[in-house]
Formats: sequence, structure tokens, C-alpha cells
Amino acid sequence: MKKLLALLLVVSGLMVSCSDDFQYNNEGNTPEVNLGLPEGYGMLSFGEMQISIDESEALVRSTELPEVDGNYVIKIKNAEGVVVEECQYKDIKESSEGIALLEGVYTLEVCSTSDEIPAAAWEKPIYGATKSGIEVKAGQVTPITEPITCTLLQCKVTVDYNDDFLAMVKGACKTTITIGSSLEYNLNWDATEGKVKSYEKRAGYFDVNNGANTTMEVKFEGSIYDEESESVKTMRQSKAFEGIEARQWRQVRFVKKVNEEGNASFEIVIDSYVEDDNLGTEDMTGEESVLAPDPNAPKGDGGIMLLNVTGLTENTNPTKEAWNAEKTEKPIINMANIDGNTFTFNASIPNGTREFYVDITSTNADFNSAVRAITVDDENPGRIYLTKTDDINRGVVTALSNFGINFPTPEQVINKTDILFDLTPAIEPLMYYQGIHTFSMYVRDSEGCTHRDDNLVQIPIKLTLEVEE
Repeated sequence: MKKLLALLLVVSGLMVSCSDDFQYNNEGNTPEVNLGLPEGYGMLSFGEMQISIDESEALVRSTELPEVDGNYVIKIKNAEGVVVEECQYKDIKESSEGIALLEGVYTLEVCSTSDEIPAAAWEKPIYGATKSGIEVKAGQVTPITEPITCTLLQCKVTVDYNDDFLAMVKGACKTTITIGSSLEYNLNWDATEGKVKSYEKRAGYFDVNNGANTTMEVKFEGSIYDEESESVKTMRQSKAFEGIEARQWRQVRFVKKVNEEGNASFEIVIDSYVEDDNLGTEDMTGEESVLAPDPNAPKGDGGIMLLNVTGLTENTNPTKEAWNAEKTEKPIINMANIDGNTFTFNASIPNGTREFYVDITSTNADFNSAVRAITVDDENPGRIYLTKTDDINRGVVTALSNFGINFPTPEQVINKTDILFDLTPAIEPLMYYQGIHTFSMYVRDSEGCTHRDDNLVQIPIKLTLEVEE
């Protein structure tokens, strides 16, 4: 059962009398309160306000959720963002009145601590919430009646290592995480026993500065035994991850990495998918550390393919056979040559889908502007995320349907081996946008396989449509 750790802020009215202090407006049915305040002031009441932390925050917590106690801080900001009132919960609890404010629109901010949010700290989660659009009218009481649910204001980061990695450690090692500020996650090496005794498992909490710090840098440095050279080498590697936000739990994990030939080195795993970045010996030779061959290594690109189901035949240009024969650089499809009234594709991901996003670009400026107006990734305009489950990215997929571009929902993509793309409704709308429209699809399966070029760099499957004048 979902449990709310809530505490009602008890404020006993506004100390007004029963008869003389109420006036009625011209409509005769809406009471106003004579608060005895200067002209132009109203009253903000907290008598019905409730602050809580929902147990859904279990995803980002490492200890029991904190009590909503007297140290919670309440700030009230005016329309210009200036703090006009600041107090602690205990001050309001002990008061019998609300807060007098000039008529206007205000924002209420709640925070679980009166201290500044630390740039980086161990096991110090801080919760808060913001309620905007609070309208205070002169001579009236504005009560805060809706519950205020606090969420994590930081990004939580933990670091872990699998047994294969730890078996290769032969000396002092550390992982440094930086999101604006840094924390060091140390491995404790016991030279007497010749093994790692323990490593830092505490969670670090990082202030993301309202979105200013959106990059996380992971740096590893330590002594690793290299079987190929039969020696211990100091290995270093760094990797940057974008899209860091509050309420995230970034789980960094170091595991073995296996290449197409079955040789193993190491990779950084984060948020349940593998980033293509290896631990190398950057200090001496610059060579990659290779372990013994792994017979269970994933091979190739996982058999990931995008196949035309209907709309192309043996009589179209390109033909269905020619289009399906190419894995990545598929022939351009002229929309005028589509055969029939249906136009569908099937993405085949035999190992199941872990990550899927699409970059939509066009030679038509109007089409580009229309697509970019509904996407939300400022650094990658025109990018559609099909495996992000938050409401914002779901809304982008929904908005695409206005163009007839019916992309699947996350539930129809995540862990699925066959994903249908029905572009039939898009045929007619696309005919209004002359030019070449490209859908670049980036896929990563559950085994970490992707489409890759000769340098093992991920490349997309491209669906390119041409609309002639």
C-alpha cells in the first residue's frame, strides 16, 4: 500500500469575529473577509495545506524517507521571482494567522531543509516542491488546499563493479563522479590478502542547479592486471553522460566488455544500458587491455533490421526486395511510387529493445520547424525518444500523430522484438511538404548490440522519403 509520510500544517483560521468581519459582494453570495490590513493586501492561509513525500520516491532513496518536520522551509516568491516571505514549517504551525501579501500572483516553494542544498554530499537526499500560480486578491483569503507532494531535488549516483572487474583489481582504484562538483568512490585494496576488501557503496547526491549541471563525468583510475602483458597497469578512462536531472538515480556499473571477436575488456554501464566506452591504458601505451576470449560474447549487431511490410512491391522503385536487402543505407522511397493505400514498416530486434530513438530531419524548412516545435531535447532538435516513459516524451509521440506519423508507445517498444511503424496516415500530410525527409533510427538491444560501422561506432537505420513537386 502506498504510504504518505504526511503532516498536516494546523493553522487555526485567521482570528476574525463571526459577524462584523464578513462582507458580501454585489452578487450577494461570495463572502469577503475584513482582515484589517492595509488597502491592496490579502491573506494566504495554510490551514488546510498538507506536505507529504510519496513512496514512489523509493526509486531514488537509499534510506527511509525523512519525516516532514518543522525544519521544512517555505518560501513565497512574487511574479518577478523575488522572495517576499520565508519561514519554517514550525513557525507557521505555531502561528494562528496566515501571511499577509499584496494582491498578485505568487509561487510557493517547500524544501526539507533550511540549509543550502550541498553541491555534492554522501547520503543527504533533500526533498522539495513548487506550487505556482497562487493568486492573492485584496481583502480575501486564499487557502492552500491541495496537497503538496515533495520529490528529490538532486540526482542520486551509486557506483558498482561486477565480480569479473573486481578480480582484475591489483591495487588502489577510485571512480570520481562529477556533476558540477565531485565525489570520489574508492575501492579499498588489501595488499596482505591481495584483493578488494570493500568499495564505496554509499549514494552520492548532486545538486543539478535547476538544470544548469546536466552533464555527469565518470572518471576511473586504478591498478588492473592485464593478462596479455602479464603485468599490472594503471588504467584510466573518462566518460561524459548527458541529460542529468533531479529525481534520477544514475547507477554506474563497471563490467566486462566483449567485442565481436570475443575478446573482453571493460565497459561502463549506466541506467541499465551499456555505453560504448572502454577502459584503456591511457597513461603508458594507450593500448586497450584485453582479457581472455569470452565464448558468450554477443556477435555482430544483434540482427537488428528495419523491414518494409507494405507499400513497396516488386513493381515499385525501389522494390521491396531491394529496400529490405540493405541494412542501413536503404534506397530513398519516392512517395509518389508507393503501391496501394498502406505504408508500414517492422523493426526487428531479436534480443529485445532496450533503447530506441529517432532523429527526424528534412530539406523542407517548414517540415523541420513543425517537427522541432513539438520535440523537447534542445540539444538534439527533432529527436523522438520511444523508450522514455515520462509524460513529456510520451506527449511528443502523441503530438506526432497530428502529422499522421504514428510512432509506437514505450510499452510497444521496450523489451519488444517486433515493433510496427504504421505510416499510412502520414502519406497524405507528407505530400504537402516537398523535399527529402529522413528518419534516422538508433537502436540498442538488451545485449548491448547496435548497428555499427567498421570502427564500431553506432550508426542509424535510415528511412528516407522523397516528395517531389
